[in-house]
Amino acid sequence: MTGGNRHANIAAVMALAITLPSAPSWMAGFSPAPLAQEPAKSPQQTPSAEEPPQSSPLNEFLIKGREFVAQKRFQEAEAEYRKALELDPDNAEVRFALAELMEKTERGAEATAELERVLKTKPHLASAHARLGYLHYEKENLDPAIAEFREALRLRPRDAATCNNLGMALFDKGLSDEAAEQFRAAIAIRPDYALAHTNLGVVLSLRGKNAEAGEEFRHALEIDPSDPAAHNGLGASLEKTGNLDAAIESYRKALSLNPNYTDAAFNLGNALRTKGQIEEAITHLEMVVNSRPKDAGALFSLAVAREAKGDTSEAAAGFRKALELDPNHVEAHNHLGVLLHRSRNLSAAIEQYTAAVLLQPENGQLHQNLAAALHQQGNVAAALAAYQRACQLGMRESCKRLQPAAK
Repeated sequence: MTGGNRHANIAAVMALAITLPSAPSWMAGFSPAPLAQEPAKSPQQTPSAEEPPQSSPLNEFLIKGREFVAQKRFQEAEAEYRKALELDPDNAEVRFALAELMEKTERGAEATAELERVLKTKPHLASAHARLGYLHYEKENLDPAIAEFREALRLRPRDAATCNNLGMALFDKGLSDEAAEQFRAAIAIRPDYALAHTNLGVVLSLRGKNAEAGEEFRHALEIDPSDPAAHNGLGASLEKTGNLDAAIESYRKALSLNPNYTDAAFNLGNALRTKGQIEEAITHLEMVVNSRPKDAGALFSLAVAREAKGDTSEAAAGFRKALELDPNHVEAHNHLGVLLHRSRNLSAAIEQYTAAVLLQPENGQLHQNLAAALHQQGNVAAALAAYQRACQLGMRESCKRLQPAAK
């Protein structure tokens, strides 16, 4: 994967569905592979009219600068590029190289300014539009990123990397259908483009097309067997289709390739918890929480595993931490309510169940949990109303309890 750091948590956001025992809604249980980004091609990879003659003094400065960049001697590289610009201040090739150097040294605003200057003199330079789109995307400026990627493709339609990057920006914009079209376009141009196969697999996973997603992840792995993201995505597809053991194997493979891959550790931890291997599940989920302490989903999953182990105090603390970060986390409210209910702290349990019901009023299990706590508290009228609503939402146990609750 060649994307920037900001993509590290995309997978956790794009969680697929999983059902917990007595946990009635979606849980962050699967993380497909994160969308993978490829930088736009630079002009030297796409020869252009402004490239200086090979024997010119300007070209000597340019070549020397690139040599310094390869050696990570960035200050010396910039000095060479500046010498070249003294000879030709508007040379797009040199300014593009300078913009790339600025990216490498985390000077994104300066890189953007250089590319904008390039485009004032060379508005039809597809590589500059593609690179500028990349910079906008890294800053999460999606609309200008999409516009630049589209312009790059208008000028150079058969650029698989830019199709992929446009797909990413469209996906982040919530336009998953258009994103899938771009990933397919990238694959049509370059059938061996592993990143595009992986990204298409992610979109298909989120659409519930798990068999098709699995095929895309397998294609990616045929091309690049060492890609941990594709192994992780394949694991998610396998788990979603009920093949838990094979999913665990895929997650383990992803982690063996990248031991710091928190998305795979998250998935593996949840899968092991489902399989009943609680101690190992906790180990992996603790690694995720240590790496992502502000991730409410990871805190919640670790708390669920600790609850399964019987560590109720640690589990309750974990659910509370998750709710501090995400007060709208329905499952954390519900699970905390269950723990409080079991400890006979009915008022606190009712408070948690009520919060969950308000967030997800069409969830019958939540109404049933609330009804049970109200009934035990002696609030028969409120319990009856909650049982009635749960029954209407298809909870047979509530239908059976309606008559006893009314007495």
